[in-house]
Amino acid sequence: MKVIVLYLGDLLHCPPAMSLVNSLNESGTETVFIGYPDGADAFSAFLSENAGVRFLFVGKSNTGGGPIGKILRFFRYRRKVRKLLHREYDGDSVVWILSNGSLKYLGNYVTGMRYVLHLLELTEHLYLVESRHLFPLPKKYYRRAAAVVECEYNRAHITKAWWNLPALPFVLQNKPYNRVAVTKESPLDFSGEIAELFETKLKDKKIILYQGNISAERPLDPFIDAVSDLPEEYVFVAMTNGEVPYRGNCDRFFRLPFVAPPDHLKITAWAYIGILSYVPVKNSYSILNTLYCAPNKIWEYSQFGVPMLSNDLPALRSHFLEYGDGVALETTDRESVRRAILEIGENYGQYSANAKRFFESYDYKETVRTILNGCFESRKGNAK
Repeated sequence: MKVIVLYLGDLLHCPPAMSLVNSLNESGTETVFIGYPDGADAFSAFLSENAGVRFLFVGKSNTGGGPIGKILRFFRYRRKVRKLLHREYDGDSVVWILSNGSLKYLGNYVTGMRYVLHLLELTEHLYLVESRHLFPLPKKYYRRAAAVVECEYNRAHITKAWWNLPALPFVLQNKPYNRVAVTKESPLDFSGEIAELFETKLKDKKIILYQGNISAERPLDPFIDAVSDLPEEYVFVAMTNGEVPYRGNCDRFFRLPFVAPPDHLKITAWAYIGILSYVPVKNSYSILNTLYCAPNKIWEYSQFGVPMLSNDLPALRSHFLEYGDGVALETTDRESVRRAILEIGENYGQYSANAKRFFESYDYKETVRTILNGCFESRKGNAK
């Protein structure tokens, strides 16, 4: 079996893509990756850990500029991707299409191929032009997939209903699968700003950590503000690649720059409580994408027994009720956040043990194996 992983985003900013490649390589599966990395230093380590994988780079999909230029660049890029796929695909292959956006570069070209459609975001329609909802892709591409994969149980049912699928999509959760293990004992071998903060202002502190992208969908103000009302041992840290639009005056708030996976977990391991904050906003995805979120952070925090605190969403509340590893706030005002942090602290051992138990409860590698076996058992996947 050969698995051709197609991910036309930045590999180093997509932990699910990295986990998939790591898992396939470790299992001894012949693996080809088509896509691109952004960051030579970080990627060199990933490359050396996955020497058995053939990486075929197509560069970024540069669609900037005027309308005509965008169209021309889109078709040039699509031709390049299809050429590589034509060269690599054979009767023993599975094309694993990662993310909603990667499918638009294939279109009819996947007809007759055995492929997995792995969705990272929840959306009722896929478009050639996502930002404007123009040129929807026919749903036949979804139904012809040998396997459709979602990263959360409720998303799988929603997708099945939207797309009128004959079977429930597989659920491959966003649990990190790293070749090099990171533990609480892993050294904080960083330099510059990160090292200085940990040696001074973060030393011996209880770190309330948020890690990930910053946007209107992920407000942090009440979580940061609450730290001002807690004892001096508490600090709030945001590890992100963007600016944090914080409007308060908490003097125990610190921002750390983006750290490429899996090294960012060396910082996660030092967290006291992990923050998840998601507010539904209108964007190119369904509004349900936020309500039934499936954040990598749940797994990244729980790996180190870090209890979690979030606003109230169906996916997060049901998770905390089932596993007991965090608290979903009914209201995210400053005082409610403060009280919840103290509540977690009073029962910290139990929350932490539950988080570790959750992390160990799921076998990522076995789920990948099941999906691939299902592709060859399915009558929908046909060799070219």
